[in-house]
Amino acid sequence: MFGFTTVQCGITEHRIDCPNARGLRETCPYRVISARWREESAVGGMFLVSVRVEGSDSQGVSADVSDALSRKLGLNVRAINLSAFGGSFRGEIVVEVSNTQTVDMILYHLRNIRGIEKATRLK
Repeated sequence: MFGFTTVQCGITEHRIDCPNARGLRETCPYRVISARWREESAVGGMFLVSVRVEGSDSQGVSADVSDALSRKLGLNVRAINLSAFGGSFRGEIVVEVSNTQTVDMILYHLRNIRGIEKATRLK
């Protein structure tokens, strides 16, 4: 990952494989800041991670998401916003994590919920 200094939003985080990464690094290298995830927080600090989910709309999908994150993984869910349209849904979930391994577990569990077709980390 790396940081990029924007005009309006301050520093934004980007993954190295982000579709915009190459262009940002080539056109404005002076605005690129080295960054990395801490593997473990030194003082037990938590980080907010946003995850986008998409899939087939069905009754109970939001309950399944909440159950997987809160009860099965024991995580603090800070926000869930799911919107349905035309038989599908899309949404964003914000969860507190302490390390990158937890992010991987979140994505794994979300992708295994019936009806969820896609789960990706946003930030």
